[in-house]
Amino acid sequence: MIIIVLIVYNIHIQKKIESFNNLNSKINNLSVLQDFMRLAGEEDTVENKIKRMNDIVIDKYDIKYSTIVIFNGAEYVVRASNVEEKYHETLINLHNEEIFQDSVATATPKYVTIENENERLPYQKSEMGRAKSAMFFPLYIDNIYIGYWIMESGEMHAFD
Repeated sequence: MIIIVLIVYNIHIQKKIESFNNLNSKINNLSVLQDFMRLAGEEDTVENKIKRMNDIVIDKYDIKYSTIVIFNGAEYVVRASNVEEKYHETLINLHNEEIFQDSVATATPKYVTIENENERLPYQKSEMGRAKSAMFFPLYIDNIYIGYWIMESGEMHAFD
């Protein structure tokens, strides 16, 4: 009888913990939105705002790698990143990767991950193996494609 009572109590506590975690996640999301709104209203250059937005996402969501790539009218350039510069060439050309082309065409995010440690993400070149999962977000202004934001993690299924 004691074991049954403890099991029921444990289930009850587990549900409360899940509820608290859900509430905490919503508060964190609201905090990020507030930070973005505050940043948008500040007088600063667009370049600094983009870098600070990237930093906010990295800090608040504990993102391992984050890069914002924008088309400047002539070429794609990295506007904000915490990734080593030696990887920028690969990150600048992600829009050409087959795996992301449908995402760009349909303006929908794309999530990619690996299933075992010996694999690489489809866009990674031979020297890249640092990321095990990634979220690709095409960026649009007034239905015009302007670039993308890619967030990567060193863990498999990190964005599930």
